[in-house]
Amino acid sequence: MPAPQPVAENYTQPLLSLPPGGGWKINCLDYQILSKSDGWNQDQTKRLNEYQAGVNLNINYAALAVPYENTTKYGNYVTDARTKGLKVWHRSHWNAWQGDNGVGDIATPTSLTRSGSTATCVTNTSHGLTTGDTVSMNGMNETEYRGEFVCTVINATTFTYQVSGSPATPATGNIGWRYGRQTYLDKTYDFIVNNPSFFADGDLFGLCVEADQADSTNMTFKTPGTTTFNTGIYNTFQKDQVRYANAAFLAIGKSIGTWPISQQLSNLNLNGQTLDSGSTGNASGLGDADIVTYFGSLLCFDHYCSDTYRYTDSYWTKYSSDLDKIHAAFPSCQLVIGEWGFMTVTLEDGTSSGSNSTTTLNDTLQSWTVNQWPPTIVSITGGTGSGQTRNISSNTSTQLTIGGTWDVTPDATSQYQINIGSGEQHGVYEKVVDVLRSKSYIMGVNFWNHLGQIQSSIFTDASGTMLPGAKNTKNAVQRAFSTGNQAYGPRVKV
Repeated sequence: MPAPQPVAENYTQPLLSLPPGGGWKINCLDYQILSKSDGWNQDQTKRLNEYQAGVNLNINYAALAVPYENTTKYGNYVTDARTKGLKVWHRSHWNAWQGDNGVGDIATPTSLTRSGSTATCVTNTSHGLTTGDTVSMNGMNETEYRGEFVCTVINATTFTYQVSGSPATPATGNIGWRYGRQTYLDKTYDFIVNNPSFFADGDLFGLCVEADQADSTNMTFKTPGTTTFNTGIYNTFQKDQVRYANAAFLAIGKSIGTWPISQQLSNLNLNGQTLDSGSTGNASGLGDADIVTYFGSLLCFDHYCSDTYRYTDSYWTKYSSDLDKIHAAFPSCQLVIGEWGFMTVTLEDGTSSGSNSTTTLNDTLQSWTVNQWPPTIVSITGGTGSGQTRNISSNTSTQLTIGGTWDVTPDATSQYQINIGSGEQHGVYEKVVDVLRSKSYIMGVNFWNHLGQIQSSIFTDASGTMLPGAKNTKNAVQRAFSTGNQAYGPRVKV
């Protein structure tokens, strides 16, 4: 249901205490890799082991990305985090907001049709919409189909909306649907109000974790009737998120901090703008003065340097200068890093030929060079075992051997990708950790990009021995979570 009106337009950010062992105010590990995929449901023993590994590093927060649709799984991850004395950074969203876990596609390439002014969309999975919800329709060659619309639900996999003109039917293009802005706000409000046990004082609630809807093809933040990104619509939506979340937490009696996530003021960001396009790094106009007020002068953002700097000494020097530009754009704010690192690059993909063991993955169609793949990683992206990621310790011409074992052994239905990892194998983490510690305006860091798998086999070779790069990474994070930026200047006060 919609949030009640009026709702608070700003708020006082709750005080955050230092973790017992020192460090930043927010020492967080992100368990997204483990929790985001609907295909990966860890048992309780594994969840507790992962959390304990974080506790051993002196974390006080665990960041979760279980899709809001899966309340049972969400509750399990929250409950087990509490048993380890951890607060939760809620960093998730709806599958239908970002198109995760197979949600957001149409059933077939011809499943968007028109009769008169009524467009009918048949989805590949249950859409979860109700009549009156807004949908964002994207990717059609025929512009009349694109934009945000109010829908009428026909059944669990079919909805209609009204279009202007006489576009061709069926629609063509790379077609997708997403929750519209108002639907996101309404459903997130309901999620909080209907699940009060998930939230505790001192938790953090991240809003709109990934703003992927602002890319060149998605219509969520475009000026109506155009394909032009509209910063005013985006900034208004960010503030609306705060208003709705605050109203929901007020309704359940919680004084919880609500933040925007993913301003994405980076080279891989919204609207094609980069930090280098303006002297302050805010050339796109994202994050206006009102946003600073709404967010209590505490801004959280994700930042990645571009592939140009991958695995080179210039990566961490560029990262340092980027942080300074963001700080210059918002000088009154304390900053929290929500995500950072490398975007994963896919080097190879395919479908297993089957006959795999608990430590191997076969593809007889390949003719790889022996041991060309270490130290990259392999991810099962579809079919049996989907959601698993493992380090590649060796390979033959047709077989990969992984570090550790599969939780679920892939079979001939299993699709895979071989990816460059996120930097832990290449000495990047420890260098960027030093950069983060050198900035007195940084008051919290969420370590992402596989660091939520400290106990997992991505960090080990086939014998179970921790890889040297991973060991250095773990040690660097442990140092940071013990000292924060203490070694370089005054500890940040909130």
